[in-house]
Amino acid sequence: MRQRKLVSLATSIAVALGLCAMATPAQASETGSSPLTLSRDADVVARFGFGSDIHIGRSSGVYGTALEKFNHALQTYASLNVDAVGFSGDLTNNGKSSEYAELMNAISTNLPSSDKVILSMGNHETYDPGMAQASARFKSATGQDMNKLTSVNGIDVITLGPQNSDSDYRADYDFLHTALDSISSRQGYAPAQPIIVLTHHAVQNTAYVSNEWHGNYGEGSGQDLVALMQQYPQIVQVSGHSHATLEDARSIDQTLGYTSIQDGTIGAYFENESGKVDPSSGDGATRPADSELSSQGIIVDIHRDGTTEVHRLNFATGTWIYPQEPWIFSAAEARNDKYGKNRSSSPAVFAHDATVGFDTSATSTTKAVVTFPSAQAADDTNNNMVHSYAITLTPASGGEAVKKSVFSDYYYADKGTSGIIPTKKDQWSVTIKGLQSGTTYTAKVEALTSFQEQNALPGASIGSGASTVTTTEAPAVARKPILDVNYGLGNADDHYQHVSAKQGTDSSIVEDASLGQQVLSIKNSDGGYRYAMTPADYEAIENGFTTDVMFSLPDVKSDQCVFSNQQVSGYGFEVENGKLEFWMNPADGSKPRPSTAISANTWYHATAVYDGSTVSLYLNGDLVSSASAKGGLKIPGSGAQYFFVGADTSSSGTPEYQVKSGSVALARITSQIFTPAEVLASHGNVVDGSGSSASSITAKSAARSALESTKDTYTQGQQDFTASSWTAFSTAYDDVVSGLGDFRTEPGALSTSAASLVSAHSALAKAVDTAALQSLLTTVKAIDRSPYTAESLKALDSAQTTAAALLQNGAMTQQDVDAAVKTLQQAVDSLARIPETPNNPTNQDGNHNSGDGKNTDSDKGNTANTTTNGTKTSVDAPTSGTSDDVPSGASVESPSKQLAKTGAGFGVIAALSALFALMGGMLVVTRKQRF
Repeated sequence: MRQRKLVSLATSIAVALGLCAMATPAQASETGSSPLTLSRDADVVARFGFGSDIHIGRSSGVYGTALEKFNHALQTYASLNVDAVGFSGDLTNNGKSSEYAELMNAISTNLPSSDKVILSMGNHETYDPGMAQASARFKSATGQDMNKLTSVNGIDVITLGPQNSDSDYRADYDFLHTALDSISSRQGYAPAQPIIVLTHHAVQNTAYVSNEWHGNYGEGSGQDLVALMQQYPQIVQVSGHSHATLEDARSIDQTLGYTSIQDGTIGAYFENESGKVDPSSGDGATRPADSELSSQGIIVDIHRDGTTEVHRLNFATGTWIYPQEPWIFSAAEARNDKYGKNRSSSPAVFAHDATVGFDTSATSTTKAVVTFPSAQAADDTNNNMVHSYAITLTPASGGEAVKKSVFSDYYYADKGTSGIIPTKKDQWSVTIKGLQSGTTYTAKVEALTSFQEQNALPGASIGSGASTVTTTEAPAVARKPILDVNYGLGNADDHYQHVSAKQGTDSSIVEDASLGQQVLSIKNSDGGYRYAMTPADYEAIENGFTTDVMFSLPDVKSDQCVFSNQQVSGYGFEVENGKLEFWMNPADGSKPRPSTAISANTWYHATAVYDGSTVSLYLNGDLVSSASAKGGLKIPGSGAQYFFVGADTSSSGTPEYQVKSGSVALARITSQIFTPAEVLASHGNVVDGSGSSASSITAKSAARSALESTKDTYTQGQQDFTASSWTAFSTAYDDVVSGLGDFRTEPGALSTSAASLVSAHSALAKAVDTAALQSLLTTVKAIDRSPYTAESLKALDSAQTTAAALLQNGAMTQQDVDAAVKTLQQAVDSLARIPETPNNPTNQDGNHNSGDGKNTDSDKGNTANTTTNGTKTSVDAPTSGTSDDVPSGASVESPSKQLAKTGAGFGVIAALSALFALMGGMLVVTRKQRF
């Protein structure tokens, strides 16, 4: 009898990442790496190590890669003296040859050559090669047939793989029938001796979570594998696919009269039932918190008398799961449903003074954070494990209560241990979404065991007493279009400019004669487009949206996504089993899936509307199915915020569930919530009565072309356009934007809006520049009128009045303004000075003139300041001459400033004035002398 030590994966990964030193024996109990052994009784004829969902090719972050987890699991199985290991599918993440190579290298490196390895194929093995080639690649890479009968120390093991679609086992019926006949007709056949059936998918409604994650085993058909297996109560069907936590006692089930076991996941993440929320975000969650820490499996001992003993193992913590309670059963006990769905359990216990509280600092319009202490299980037995907490918030003034549930932390490490695996909590803080704004709530928390939840039985509960929480008032929400992709326009661009990326190599935009437009054609599961979304996009549609897609597929049986962004969140249009389904993941954790039957090679316009509480599916404008969906849309993680046309997104943004072959015409999203009448109108706008979408394409093309040709003008703003022409243009532009953004807009109305925009753009008129005229009028008002003749002033006044009146005329043109500037400037330049009289140095205005009483030529238009008899005379305008034409926009200097430029003539003028005065005196003297 061999006994070997078991070390936790947490320690192995932590050491590899440098997170802690290798544990010494003294430290072992603290790190969760204490040596574990499993003795092997002498009557154990075969010991198996089983696991599934390895997913070579993916990573769990700090908890290690799938390969690291697998290496550790293999080493652990080898240390526990197994005769064989078996892995029930999803060995790889995508079925790539490189992933298979890593898988097989890990097996050969970590297992003794004497240990037998039994592999079955899962749905992920079909992703890269495609369904048709998946089994061939599986055999080429592993050296094993997908379907086979083998034996380990006399214990028969049968493996089955999906065919036709990645969860369909009906085609395996004949093989299973033949294998079971072969076993049962064997000489010495012992009906009590277990027969292991290794499959990836469970039969529906058997082991934990198989009500949601299961395969098609042909129940009720001529290929009913379930009815076949029910003839053999010694069958132990070991399956994976669900990734469910093995701590849940429902992981074994015998309600069908034989044994079904789900064996967890080795290399991926935990994923349990729907209907729960994530404690931190409040979003719906089938994955419990810290789900990536998962790495679990089982040891199966087959005793000589046919008794089967199953031990559950947590590789991450290096511990046995409920070691005091291995599952032990015989074929007879399986037939009698020893491990059924109605196992008894006792309520958990809260501390006597425990109450529910609220973190009021985290309250918003639609969410609150509830706090409460952990409950203690009634005892250490598996059936009494606290599986979940049900939380109910009830409006204090009456109304519909909001009910949420969270997974308990039963899969965490025990308190007091250290390392990278979280330890069980003393206190909980849970975000509850989907509340009404401006509402006061009380709270209740109920601790439930697996079987209390399974059978709707009450658990231990505590309340908030007098404590309440009140949500804030909701602000108004502006609903708007988000994504608008129309391949009929000849490209794959989104009108709202989300970045697109072509997927694969086998898709193109081609003409479709039946639809009368271009469409995206996808072939060989290798095409489509990806559109990168933003957090703001998801925020806009979180509490309501309308989305639609137009498509035609030649195969409506295979599982394929037409327009989708699902990854335990988001939503998507999916086709399978002859139905169109709209998968939605609301924050309440439910998985509503309204659906309707469709036919191959037929164009369909599918629309889904979510109003915050109900999701409805429409086909060609008609309502076909609805389902409850409360709490708002669960938003995908940052790595999966992509909408795919022709596929769904993986958690890392790569395509999966791709369209095998088919065509897509359009895909759209808006945060507007359409009424049934508006959905019908939208359909009529997409496809006319003849089934053609040509008119819609023509209208959209015209509208987008009009926007493109006028976008620069609109972006630059009004600038120098007249107010009236700009208002007409900007209104027309906004109308086209609004029309394109509302899927309800009729093609005719959109075409009219586009034509109006083009017309308004052509009619834009430049605004008139009046700055020069206004400046000149200001100058004219400041002119000293006293030195000038009445006649010249009259001409100036006339030009000034005409110019001022023109400024009040809204219909003036630039040509009118330029002409008014020219006329007014000429009037200024033509101002004539009043003549001076002889022997009277002072004229009627009191100004001094030159000594001879006459203005010389040098006085005309050239004198700015003249000093006569010691008195300075100010002249503010020229008296003769005309200016050059003043161009539009030119500044006009005051006459005094113009004259100041001739300052060089000041001395000459003064000298002439003195000379004239002297000559006058001489004449007087001469005349006196004559007489």
